[in-house]
Amino acid sequence: MAEKTHGNILVRATSKLVLGTTLQWFNFFIAAVAAALVWPTVFFNGTAEGVPLSIIAYAAAFVTRPIGAVLFGYIGDNFGRKRSLVIALLLMSAGTMAIAVTPSYSSIGVAASIILILFRGVQGFGIGGHWGGVASYITELASSSKWKNFWTSWVQASLSFGVALATFSLAFADYILPHSVFLSIGWRIIFVLGAIAVMVGGVISYRMEESRDFVELKQRRANQNTPLSELFRNEGRKIFELSLVEVYEVGTSSIMLLPLSIIYLETLKTSTFIATSTVTVAAFVTGILVVVVGAVMSVVGKKKYALLLSTALGAIISAYPYLALLRTGNILYAYIAQIALLASLETGYAMLAAVSAERFTTRNRSSAIGVSYQLSAAISGIINITVVSWLISLYNGVGKAIGQVALVATLLCIISFVTALLTLK
Repeated sequence: MAEKTHGNILVRATSKLVLGTTLQWFNFFIAAVAAALVWPTVFFNGTAEGVPLSIIAYAAAFVTRPIGAVLFGYIGDNFGRKRSLVIALLLMSAGTMAIAVTPSYSSIGVAASIILILFRGVQGFGIGGHWGGVASYITELASSSKWKNFWTSWVQASLSFGVALATFSLAFADYILPHSVFLSIGWRIIFVLGAIAVMVGGVISYRMEESRDFVELKQRRANQNTPLSELFRNEGRKIFELSLVEVYEVGTSSIMLLPLSIIYLETLKTSTFIATSTVTVAAFVTGILVVVVGAVMSVVGKKKYALLLSTALGAIISAYPYLALLRTGNILYAYIAQIALLASLETGYAMLAAVSAERFTTRNRSSAIGVSYQLSAAISGIINITVVSWLISLYNGVGKAIGQVALVATLLCIISFVTALLTLK
């Protein structure tokens, strides 16, 4: 009877957390789509440098994500997973709403660009504090279940579902509205709705119970908090190693899929709606794949090999086949390319929460896995801000720079493969 009750709690908690996490990623990735469709015109005045500057604004969130991970990881490890999740969701809501009401470049000049980058950083702060708490919560809740890998895979699938929802929402709004209306208020309405939705997710998370493992830990520790210095002194090497294992997925998807693949397909005269829908379909299919992989790995238990396969496939597909398919200009091939690349990346990503959580104890789990994941995001963000934006400027546009950008993504996959091979047991 107790086992059945715990199973019901696990289902309810996972459902609520997946909903909140999907909404969190939806808010994060509507900015990625806007960086392709809207920001070069609205916030950077449609200049020749509009696209690389928009990429920089988009990538600003990746740089602030580790800061959020450190702060909210500390809150999660010392004051409760639930509390950190609620604050992170509300912070994301605030960042999204602020971007929605930021005046355009034509209204206030370069100040619009600066404000956009600042509030994109706030979004990164919120997403940085969320993932570690969710992954820790579900891992601890499912610690006694033989299907633990399946349950934690839902955390990872929520990213794909968030991408699918984000790309579809903005693409559909652009499709049904006159383009001038979409650029003026259409995209802003999507951002406002996203901010409201993630705020509701925060309310839902607030009503959840704290994880049993954390409650037991707090009782044993008698409210003695863990200083951050202890985290980095004891776990610093494992955190850095794990960040390199993770950088392939964050880096390749943020470099190739969003927003560059949409911009590139548009240079091939593909309609905006179709170009964006290739990512929508790929993300939805991949979300389902992630859960299937989680279920399979619950039986097989070879999480390291799933990650190695994923990083290897990511390197192979992004190196040449992905671009070869996109360059044909054939819509069917574009869908195949997007699904192939994202599916190859997410096969191992399905195991990321489980692999990360198992490397650390309950005492510092939320902080450690959050910081490692968001550090990989920061590495990707810095590469986007520096190398990718420089390549786009150097080659006068995404269309001519896409091959060199793909090489950067391939190198990240290789780094992750070698690190996983050497460090994961």
